[in-house]
Amino acid sequence: MAPNRSEKVSLWLDFWGARTKLRLDGAVDLAHFTYYFSDYVTDPFSEPDVTVCLLATGDSYLASGPSDREVVIVEHLTGRRQTLRGDDTVRAATPIPPFALAPLAGRIRTVHAAAVTHPNAQRKAVVIHGPSTSGKSTLMLSLLRRGWAFMSDDTLPIDARNHVLKFTRPIGLRERTAKLLGLGPEAFASATRFHTPTGVTRVVHPRDLRCRIGPDQAEWTWTVTLEPTYKPFRSTVKSRRHLHLEFDVTRDHCAAIVAIEEFANESFEQ
Repeated sequence: MAPNRSEKVSLWLDFWGARTKLRLDGAVDLAHFTYYFSDYVTDPFSEPDVTVCLLATGDSYLASGPSDREVVIVEHLTGRRQTLRGDDTVRAATPIPPFALAPLAGRIRTVHAAAVTHPNAQRKAVVIHGPSTSGKSTLMLSLLRRGWAFMSDDTLPIDARNHVLKFTRPIGLRERTAKLLGLGPEAFASATRFHTPTGVTRVVHPRDLRCRIGPDQAEWTWTVTLEPTYKPFRSTVKSRRHLHLEFDVTRDHCAAIVAIEEFANESFEQ
């Protein structure tokens, strides 16, 4: 049965000055998105820059797979309108936050990476690049447990000065990653669960992992690129700012953390 459109609820968000109104089908989705973007929730405003309406064939957008999602409607203050259906709801650029639309377009770009700031230099960030499932989040979580501070996971906003912007949406925590790092179920027991091709993933806000949170922005100081391999672990310093790791995340994540910390600390001494 299609949801009753009269029961739609709204969530108001502010992403770096992009005022966004999110329209949802009910309490389940409202609770999830309120948690997911809790640091960006704001009071209602009269003229949002972007309105995003999530509609599904069932009672919850989150509970629907792409084939069951009726439509995502994106409306811009300028009058621009976009309609996404089915698989396009996951393939198209995300409208939440609306990075591809004004006022963010041209001012903020995104890269597929994780970032944390150094324990002794909170304005200096290491950006961890790599393909999906290469170990970005695993290394980031390991560094957080060693006193580094969270900046972003998976989607990393970068400003015009090439500075990393803090983006405190939840971390996608795979259950196998939690087991690898020794995180007990109490760390994510209440988090929303999603079934993915790589297993069960939970979305956990970094504050619920009791880690340090970084500043609003930090200098992109170091880059770590990851190359998954079954060959022996190899760490190669490409430059003072670039470290390349060939590793297997399950086997070599401890060695990779040592290499990253030694690489970053050495730059302070030079």
